[in-house]
Amino acid sequence: MFNDHDMAYMADIYIGTPPQKIRGLFDTGSSNTWILNKSLKTLDGIAYDDKKSTTSKASDQAAEISFGSGSLAGHFYNDDMQIGLGEGAIKIKDQRFGNVEQESGIFMGGFEAIIGMAYPELAESGVTPVFDNMMKQNLLKNNLYAFYLTTNAQEGESDLTFGYYDKTKFFGELTWHPV
Repeated sequence: MFNDHDMAYMADIYIGTPPQKIRGLFDTGSSNTWILNKSLKTLDGIAYDDKKSTTSKASDQAAEISFGSGSLAGHFYNDDMQIGLGEGAIKIKDQRFGNVEQESGIFMGGFEAIIGMAYPELAESGVTPVFDNMMKQNLLKNNLYAFYLTTNAQEGESDLTFGYYDKTKFFGELTWHPV
């Protein structure tokens, strides 16, 4: 994961068939995933191009959302999503996400997607968050994810794991609480 001044942590994800690389900001405060569409703009030449994906499906469902820094609007699409590369990649089939058709103050550089990681009750009607789809599609060894967030290079790189937590990233024992 890339640490942007301890304010945001991003990683590459892949959307569509064939996979298109997009930089995603993993947001535990929202449930919907929003991906910048190439028809609106690109950042460093990167954005999702639904016309280049053979698995892209548009829907009539539209939404808009406001964040503290700006707003987004668009229609929901379904497409395949992948997190990671190689043998350990997590491949989510038919993930629903907001296709960003209008935005103000959100996509200023550094990332082209917001990956909603919060509870499904906070999502738009008919939208299953990415992590919940991983669980629903039985893609994880255990139904959990873990962040390791660093503030300097001496601590190593920040990390996000799905299905397990890395015991080398902390000392002591974990205390589990129901949520």
